[in-house]
Amino acid sequence: MAFLNKGLLGLKELSRDQIEQIIELALWFSRSDPSANSDLLAGKTLLSAFFQPSTRTRLSHEAAMVQ
Repeated sequence: MAFLNKGLLGLKELSRDQIEQIIELALWFSRSDPSANSDLLAGKTLLSAFFQPSTRTRLSHEAAMVQ
């Protein structure tokens, strides 16, 4: 994948093909066994950045990252 090991700050920097690759990968993960990917992000840092205050949105994203 062209964006492997790169930071992503927005969709504007991606081509349509790259966005489609991300969607296909997300669909693959959604259909796979969760226990098979349990350590996939071990040692990685996840960031959630918001420009407007929203406790509900922030907490839902944080909960998703923990899961």
